[in-house]
Amino acid sequence: SRVQAPGSFFRLLRRRGLMERPRRRHVTVEDPASGEGSRSSDRVGTMEELLKQVAAEHASCQQEVVSLRQQLAAMTGHGTGEVHGTRESVVGVVNPEAEDTMHAMQASSSLAFTCANSVNTSALMMWPTDLLVRDTLQTEQVENDVSEGTWFGGRRSSINSVSRLASYEQADRGVLHPDSKFFVFCDIVGVLLAAYEMLLVPVVLAWRLELDGVWLFVSWGTFSFWLLDFVLNFNKGTYVDGKLSFRRWVIAVQYFKRGFAFDASLLLVDFIANVLDTTGTQSIRAFSGLCRTLKFIRILRVVRIIEKVFFWSVGMDARLAIQAALFAFCAAMACHIICCGWWAIGVHGATHSGQRWTDSYMDEFETQGFAYEYTTSLHWVVGQMTLSGTDIATTNSTERALNVIALVVALVLGSTLISMMSAGIVDLRRSRQSKTSSIVQLRAFLRQESIPVSLAVEVQRLVQARHDEVIVYHEDQVNALAHIPRTTRMKLLCAIRAPALYTHDFWRMWGSIDAGAARALCLDAVDLRYARSEDDLFLAGEPSSAALYIADGENLYTQT
Repeated sequence: SRVQAPGSFFRLLRRRGLMERPRRRHVTVEDPASGEGSRSSDRVGTMEELLKQVAAEHASCQQEVVSLRQQLAAMTGHGTGEVHGTRESVVGVVNPEAEDTMHAMQASSSLAFTCANSVNTSALMMWPTDLLVRDTLQTEQVENDVSEGTWFGGRRSSINSVSRLASYEQADRGVLHPDSKFFVFCDIVGVLLAAYEMLLVPVVLAWRLELDGVWLFVSWGTFSFWLLDFVLNFNKGTYVDGKLSFRRWVIAVQYFKRGFAFDASLLLVDFIANVLDTTGTQSIRAFSGLCRTLKFIRILRVVRIIEKVFFWSVGMDARLAIQAALFAFCAAMACHIICCGWWAIGVHGATHSGQRWTDSYMDEFETQGFAYEYTTSLHWVVGQMTLSGTDIATTNSTERALNVIALVVALVLGSTLISMMSAGIVDLRRSRQSKTSSIVQLRAFLRQESIPVSLAVEVQRLVQARHDEVIVYHEDQVNALAHIPRTTRMKLLCAIRAPALYTHDFWRMWGSIDAGAARALCLDAVDLRYARSEDDLFLAGEPSSAALYIADGENLYTQT
């Protein structure tokens, strides 16, 4: 027995009504004596030579080559007149050892011919360059306005084809996807800059440092990035009621509703602070330091980006790792801010007793410098967070108030950490509960049937190995897909099925010619299945209802 996937696949398409029968189409053929006709003849000869190369190097495309040759003969064998689509199918068997004939639709006729009443055949002679043997051919892009859309010639990658299949909405020029690589990179840089400002601002305020030289240059650099990010927000797609929109006016309206005032205020604060640090006096620079305190609001940007990451396709382990990293970041920022506040109170804070905690260490602080001052203050904060205590004692009411605040923060962070760890352990046990119960049930069944030890061990190890494999869900098993609109579901199905379909040169070529037909193919006649190791795809003698094309992995075909 032999598997002839293209024939079976085309029969499936005819039964499902995806491809229409060829209809009469009027094609205008140029006079061969004219210059345009001469160029058409040269293209016909070039196409015939290329079809020979395709037939020689791609055995899996023989059926399609036969159909394309017949179409080429139909276009060049008539003058100005009609091309009659009277033949419902053509013989697609090119293997001399085959006993049966496999009838196939003339797929290329539905791709190359258009529904216009008259078309210049010089455009129809344009051949896509998807096959590897066509890489050296120089082609020009031709556009034909047809009733179903626009046909483009030229080489396209499978990723671009998938994008064309899955995209139905028009986008304004220059508007990018919010989760594109460029905006992901910008988000990462934004998180790093926000963390840098949260580290720098408390130190500048507590130690009353002056930003000049390199630090002032870096400050203007961060302002330039936030200004660029502000402009890019008008060129980034936005979600409206869960649906992505690339219209710039929609993006502007949503941005004005959500974060425009927030970002504009922070930009104004940054600009004023940088200008005052550059040209102002000492008193004015103190006011600029107060302006910089508003930069703490940018911590909300970090939280917003983390929430955005949760919408990506990340696993449970990655989500737990991100949550743990976010918790560690928040704890570190809290310790850093309290540390700087503790030093500011010890040096510049009000005191009713005339004493501050820094008085006992003033000689050491004068000789050691900034690093010793910061680590001493941080040591006190960590001691309060962990309830271990330090040798630093409070000397006035302001210091005691900050001590109470540190203890409250430690209580909140500690309880949050314990609750997060408990929730993670419960989720992990719940995810493994079904697997554990199935193993226990299997062992009880094997003991009940008195299965030999060797076979019982083999069965249990095989089941355990299957449980350890990554679970692959089919689209029918995901109940959440029932809650999305039909158009979004169609785009999702195209994005799922098209990459596997486009591993074959012919379907990739078809998708570059007619994205609408390829989209209909993905939706109506393609079903992506995932097979585990040692699974049986089909058995001898069973009736077949579809063609199987291995897009990824390996399979063993045995003939008995």
